[in-house]
Amino acid sequence: MKRPLKPPKPLPKPSSTPSPLETSSSPPQTAAEHPSPLLNTPVSSIESPSPLNYDKRSYSSNPPSPSKRIQLNDETDSQRTQSDRLQPLDSSTQTSTIDSNTYTTHTDRIEENSITDNSQSSRKTKFLSPEHWQKPTRPPVGTSSRSSYNSYKYELSLSADPQGDDAREDSGGRNPSPALGGIHGVDTDSLRLHMYHKIHYGDEWMFMTVLMHAVQFSILITIGYAALNTVAFTVLLFLVLLVILLLGLSRYFTVKLPRSLDWSYKTIRTPDQETDIVSDSVIYLLSAAAILEGGAYALYPTASAGYDEGVINQTGFRSYETLSQTLSFASIVLFGFHRILRPSNRLDPLRTVFELEIVSICWDALDGSSLYELISASVISPSFDTSARFLMCFWYLSIGLRLAMMYCAHLTPTTYIYRHLLSPALSWSPEPTVDRTLSSIYFRAFITLMMSFPQFFAAGLRISLWNRGELSSLQQEMMAKNILFLIPAGSAIFTRMMVKGRYWNTRQLLVGTIPYLNIKLNIIKPSRQFQIEVLRYTFVVTYLITGAMFSSLLTHVTESSTLWVNNVASDVILCAIFLLLCRAVHKPKVWILFPLKLALVLGIIMFLNLYVARIPAIYRNVNDMEEDGETWSYNNALLIVLISIVPISTYALFWAVCNMVFHAEFTACPENYNAVHDPAITLVSSATMLEGALDIISCASLLSLAQMENLPDYMDGAVIFFAFMEIVNACQCFVLQVLLSAGYDDTPAHLVRWRANLRLGRGVIDLGTFALRLALWIQFNAVTSVFLVKNLYNILHTISLVERGKGVENYRKDALFMQYVRPKDWYGMNQDEWREATRESLPEQAQSGRAV
Repeated sequence: MKRPLKPPKPLPKPSSTPSPLETSSSPPQTAAEHPSPLLNTPVSSIESPSPLNYDKRSYSSNPPSPSKRIQLNDETDSQRTQSDRLQPLDSSTQTSTIDSNTYTTHTDRIEENSITDNSQSSRKTKFLSPEHWQKPTRPPVGTSSRSSYNSYKYELSLSADPQGDDAREDSGGRNPSPALGGIHGVDTDSLRLHMYHKIHYGDEWMFMTVLMHAVQFSILITIGYAALNTVAFTVLLFLVLLVILLLGLSRYFTVKLPRSLDWSYKTIRTPDQETDIVSDSVIYLLSAAAILEGGAYALYPTASAGYDEGVINQTGFRSYETLSQTLSFASIVLFGFHRILRPSNRLDPLRTVFELEIVSICWDALDGSSLYELISASVISPSFDTSARFLMCFWYLSIGLRLAMMYCAHLTPTTYIYRHLLSPALSWSPEPTVDRTLSSIYFRAFITLMMSFPQFFAAGLRISLWNRGELSSLQQEMMAKNILFLIPAGSAIFTRMMVKGRYWNTRQLLVGTIPYLNIKLNIIKPSRQFQIEVLRYTFVVTYLITGAMFSSLLTHVTESSTLWVNNVASDVILCAIFLLLCRAVHKPKVWILFPLKLALVLGIIMFLNLYVARIPAIYRNVNDMEEDGETWSYNNALLIVLISIVPISTYALFWAVCNMVFHAEFTACPENYNAVHDPAITLVSSATMLEGALDIISCASLLSLAQMENLPDYMDGAVIFFAFMEIVNACQCFVLQVLLSAGYDDTPAHLVRWRANLRLGRGVIDLGTFALRLALWIQFNAVTSVFLVKNLYNILHTISLVERGKGVENYRKDALFMQYVRPKDWYGMNQDEWREATRESLPEQAQSGRAV
């Protein structure tokens, strides 16, 4: 029998002005002109069906005047009447307390304009809090995802909170306790602490990881067991079996909530529909499995490399060559480890950071297999052999540790390990998108710093071997990879400092006083206009040098020297055109055409001129070149291909900065600087450019197949074609930074979609290159396993990114991280501070529609 609940507290008497719930004719309000819901307005309607989270209410597109009241733009809420919210609940589900580990809250706000004293108007804000709620029950097996979603809702009654504008004014215009401060009977601190704690466990990736792990180590142990001593073999076998056991136990203790299979992702409306119940013990099991996996990878190559050449053959299936090729597939297994556990919110900035870090992990695993090949070749001195073994062992152990740290980021926020890895929720900023982004970037900077020392050590080791003439073309490519990965390692130090001070987009680099010396430092970045000029001339110089090096090499090894001289002349003409057309491309009042169109046209023409004739000529004239160690050798020709990374990167950086200044209304930053406000966009752009540089290295690896004499003509043509396609892949990576540099008011959802769309083109090229390398490997024994695995990893990564973007398309507008963030919130400023910091660009900001 149903019995009515205790009647709710009466609402405050409304003013003569109609309530927002009673009127629906007011025009909606834009996100661009309205402040962030968690900073400058009272808490918006929050509706989250999953445990321990709340979602902000987004705003629609046409703003009313400032005197108008705020109207909730969610169609469902606008149709629900107040009486519907106050209906009594079933007694079987009635409760008076809330468990912070099981339930969520649904709070609503009403913002009213009341006129007092017949002449003065003041905005009164009333926070509404629940008196009772409905406890959700777990949906039965076989129910649809939508019914499962509805069963996790709470029906809350409304009561007035005496606080309002006064509490917000005391905090300088910010809301220090967003969305959770007025809920009576609820542990709001616990809810706030667990607001990001949503986890998805991927069954398919767990089974794939177990399968790949078992197959890989079966091959490794079958071939190389004789090179292992008894202790090493026993420990290795124990580690391999224990990893499988831990992965199986993690799945056994995970509670998968029932959901319907929908490959179109049209039924996914909130992150809660993909959330599973994953306890801390499951995360500890996965962390232990990751560390043991790294230990197994460290033990096997260290114990078996080059010790007994009589047991392991030099050629054939039972050879070090096969072991090295099999070991390179460790990156695929590690990618599977990464995908087992991830945030269920597809927009979570932490998930974006993890996707960037797994790229580094997979490349480090490939680097470890190349070190194994270097040691097994027995061409280096004992001192270099010991150094390489130590580096390889440390590399694999660090990979397991980094995966474990990524798993531990999913622990309950109250645990000891989590509090030392990530910051508590809303500790960086009361705006969830800003808070989660800064915390994630700070966390990744720590991991990057941890790996900077082995990258530096590996680069130094390979440079020393290169000077001694003991480095193959593969090792030279890995040397270039080590140097490239030192770039984010160096920037991680500044990232941690800048995130703490919120000055990543200012001109300040080092400002302060050196103790005991009384020396004041005031090192600042040059202005954007100066950077544009530097990048413009740097591109021209590096472009001409690269073209001259190509032509000089080809003049010595081919008979048609006139062709390459004319090619240099075309380089000079194109650079002159570039300097003429791009003098004031960043000034909207001077330049009529949109600059990205010019960037695309000039980029296609200039890089076709650089590569289209020279790359095939280098490949087909390999027999006319000098031996390794000489000036005009083929390895030096491949080094010139690697050097071409510089003009491509400077060209992309030039247009990125021009795009920032061209759209000054969106990129205005403190100290009248121009930059993208969201640091996650900058981080993704930099990491994607690094992937583009690695695609150039992959192109050089394909061209190294020219030294094989048994390839037919059609296969040579395929190699040249896909070498060009790898360069196209690299250019797509550099395009992303240019497109994202306009500084539009994008949310994490836009970043996810941009990455997914641009990744589709790369995925097609990676698929074709993978098929070519597989055919070369099987039919002609062309050993390109390192970059074959790179293409396979890129295909899997493309699938995961596209799948992530597909799932975001139907997210509700009130989902967490879907909301627009005002620029001032990224820097922790109030409205007056923002106006003062960007006073020179206020007219442009106002012209864009922002309320400045």
